[in-house]
Amino acid sequence: MKLSRYYDVKFVPYTDLNEWFRNNKESIEFYELLQSEKYQNLFKPLDFLNLLYEKYLFVFENIEKPIFVKDHLLSLGLDKKELHFLLLCLGKLINLVLEKFPRMEHGKGCEVRMTANVWDPLAISLKLINGLNDKLEKEIYPDQKTEGNYKSNITFEGNKLEFLQLIRALIENGNLKKAPGTKLEDVFNQIATFLNFEVKNPLQREKELYIRSNSFLLELHKKLDEHLKK
Repeated sequence: MKLSRYYDVKFVPYTDLNEWFRNNKESIEFYELLQSEKYQNLFKPLDFLNLLYEKYLFVFENIEKPIFVKDHLLSLGLDKKELHFLLLCLGKLINLVLEKFPRMEHGKGCEVRMTANVWDPLAISLKLINGLNDKLEKEIYPDQKTEGNYKSNITFEGNKLEFLQLIRALIENGNLKKAPGTKLEDVFNQIATFLNFEVKNPLQREKELYIRSNSFLLELHKKLDEHLKK
């Protein structure tokens, strides 16, 4: 696939693959992914890295226009597999940025590096890109197990209070980390689906149930302590 130009983006393509490896360590990961059995022969490595980083810059040049960005990516003339791979890698790059510069609240003694209103449009672009890519992946690989059609054989046997307290404790302790742009309610719902457990309006239920007891977490600690002493 030949490198395309649809908009005036200030990007100078590299002419040597090793330039990418020297100047952008992430490019090695994308190169290796392109060599994998699933994606090999989609692009020439140098052409792809130039295309990927040009579109990465395009996203930032149009950070306030996520719909415009999505429409532009769809207009590139790539086939489904090529577009799927481009969106996959582009999503990874954008996610790296959002993880590197987390939101920081204004407050005394706190240096504000980036405020929420700066990154919200980027998170929206990421969500649109990932959504489009998920759709493409299901069309290209219909028999592949995805989050949407995967059926877990694990079941949570506790009650709603216990489920909410467990997941909230894992989130607050840093054991569960949601991707930028993911709503907290979606985290509860996705885990509940995986565990074949139903909890409607988890955030609302959490507020109602939390005032009752935290005995479940105390009991978990007790059981773990007993197990470790065996």
